Amino acid sequence: MKKQEELVDIRKVMADMESQKFETPDEKIHAFLEKIRNPYTYKVGDVTVHVSFAGNQTMDECFSNFLATM
Repeated sequence: MKKQEELVDIRKVMADMESQKFETPDEKIHAFLEKIRNPYTYKVGDVTVHVSFAGNQTMDECFSNFLATM
């Protein structure tokens, strides 16, 4: 597991993404992944967040839903 100081703060990523225009959802996903580096472990301020998925959706469906809510 990475040290917290190595994790990306999602608040900065979201602020950067709000200022950009994306032509397709895939373009938005690609930009998000490049900035966050690890969508399963990141931080919000001083809090480390670990994301996991359960249920009957595929990983792609869960991740798309996750990004759509941002």
